[in-house]
Amino acid sequence: PQTYLWIHDYHLSLLPMYLSREGASTKLSRKVFFLHIPFPTSQIFRELECGEDILQGMLHADVVGFHAFDHARHFLNASKRIMGLNYESLVGGLIGVNYMGRTVLVSMSNVSIEPKMIDAALKLPSVEEGCQLLKRTHGDRSIICGVEIGQR
Repeated sequence: PQTYLWIHDYHLSLLPMYLSREGASTKLSRKVFFLHIPFPTSQIFRELECGEDILQGMLHADVVGFHAFDHARHFLNASKRIMGLNYESLVGGLIGVNYMGRTVLVSMSNVSIEPKMIDAALKLPSVEEGCQLLKRTHGDRSIICGVEIGQR
């Protein structure tokens, strides 16, 4: 089964690149990087001595996520202006950056839990059936999961 690695926030922005290096056991895993802070404009980002390295690190993820469109736009502009990368609109309203022969998805989503929606979903018969199937399949193991638009 495919393994997904969620990498959160700026202090780990180089991690997707390190995990993609030859010999890394996580090379076959899908990497999702989510930045919880605003991404600076390309004019500001360009002044960083290590700005291109940070962009490269983030772009080794399969999905790069931001809370707001403005943050994603700044990332896309920095990728284009600093590294000369192009991006395109994809089916379903996604944005893809062409990097090293592959498409990196850029998503905008508010990462939070909506308790009322969770409570309502837990009452659905289909959810109960799915829970029972997971219990039969996996026994007493703990399962931690999430759904990101890049997984659909």
